[in-house]
Amino acid sequence: MNELKKLIKDGYLNKINLVDFLKVIVKIANTYIDVQEEVKDWDCIIQVHLLDHEPIWIKIANAKFSFGFGSTSETKLTLTMAKEKFIKIFLRLIDMKQDYLKGELNVKGNLEDLARFGQATEIIFEELEEILK
Repeated sequence: MNELKKLIKDGYLNKINLVDFLKVIVKIANTYIDVQEEVKDWDCIIQVHLLDHEPIWIKIANAKFSFGFGSTSETKLTLTMAKEKFIKIFLRLIDMKQDYLKGELNVKGNLEDLARFGQATEIIFEELEEILK
């Protein structure tokens, strides 16, 4: 966690180990009630095609998050972006909605799912921000 904290603080987002980052995100999502309240009654698999990394998926089911690598055909929402942009979304350095409206985020799927995922990332960031202090 200390290495992640230092990389974020120093602005070296492209050097962050994506597996370590996702483990922290999933732990926060599965631990904090505010995140779980946001995603209750919402099951979704989000495919993220990273331009500079292998694809990942994030599954939200029964108010719990999990992730893995590779492609899945069960996706409801597909996002395409660089790894650094993906990390910036969770760090609130990029507003996912604004990026979509400006055409800077490639999205396939239901926009309601995108909005809900955006809300979840905002809550996760609030908890991540406290952890990284």
